[in-house]
Amino acid sequence: GGVGSVCYEVFGERVGAVVTWVPGTSLTLAELTAHLDHRGLGKELWPEHLLVLEELPRSSGGKLAKGELRRLAEDLLG
Repeated sequence: GGVGSVCYEVFGERVGAVVTWVPGTSLTLAELTAHLDHRGLGKELWPEHLLVLEELPRSSGGKLAKGELRRLAEDLLG
């Protein structure tokens, strides 16, 4: 998974988390933020959205396609 920003016309960029499931597991946004709180991460860095994908978009070289991931997140959450 990964964490990135989602652009909003009014609010600017906001943090969102994109994950894929490990078979037999689940995760809610509340569970994720509770974990981040327990780890001491500042609330300004907590994701406001959790997006679950079957697989993360990859470039032809196998790297995470960050631009496509951002577009997916903006289309689905924006």
